[in-house]
Amino acid sequence: MAFAGTSVEITPAPAVQGDRVNNGAIFYTAHNFLSAGPVTVGNFVWRDSTYPEIAVAAAGSDDPLGIVERTHEYTGTPDSLVVPDKSNVTIIEKGAVWVPADTTVSVGDKAFAIEADGTIQFAASGSTVTGGVETAWTAFTSGTTGELIMISNVL
Repeated sequence: MAFAGTSVEITPAPAVQGDRVNNGAIFYTAHNFLSAGPVTVGNFVWRDSTYPEIAVAAAGSDDPLGIVERTHEYTGTPDSLVVPDKSNVTIIEKGAVWVPADTTVSVGDKAFAIEADGTIQFAASGSTVTGGVETAWTAFTSGTTGELIMISNVL
């Protein structure tokens, strides 16, 4: 039987987007929220405009509430990174999280929350990112497009 692939990766991935970097200082919202529409693990979320005390949304304006943590408690496809509508969402307000790089990212680049969908784009501090708001989260590892990098707002 011939092997159909062209290569085999023998080094495991360091994490999946939305995973905590370690068990160190992680600060969560005071309670879990429900998703008002689908939200993506490892992306920013904002308080929902209709139900701000109990729900979060993938789109918003100004500073986001935090980043959706991967917790394995959502229903649907086991390998999906999308939290379905009206599901519990665990949100990291402060800590260190693995997220995918959208471009070549250098240590010290700032994470910008894209207000239309919560995705993360990286740029130098003080830069302007169209449709994005600069956050307190900073890249602590470098990487290229699609690679997981560590970001933190407490170190």
